[in-house]
Amino acid sequence: MAAFSLTELLFVLGLVATLGGLATAHVQEAVADARAAGAARYLSARLHDIRTQAIVRGAATAMRVSQVGTSYQMSPYVDGNGNGVLARDIQDGIDVQTAVAEMLSERFPGVEFGA
Repeated sequence: MAAFSLTELLFVLGLVATLGGLATAHVQEAVADARAAGAARYLSARLHDIRTQAIVRGAATAMRVSQVGTSYQMSPYVDGNGNGVLARDIQDGIDVQTAVAEMLSERFPGVEFGA
């Protein structure tokens, strides 16, 4: 039966810890990339839904992105008077919100709009 010395055991444990640390960094990076890709797909699907609403309703629709603190909020609107979705019409209540406003960062933690 083969025996291991304490030095060999410590070397192997150190090697395992080092490789584990490297793997953890790659896993965290992969998770962040997947989260960002998921957020982009989700936003694309929301915009597609708004386009579908425009076709079904026969009216202009839009996604309003507004800053709330350090984050951004998305709200879909439909044109109420035939001149397109305008900020002043939203403010006056002419163009109405068609769904609850949502923040991308709530669905995808760590993901924000940026330029």
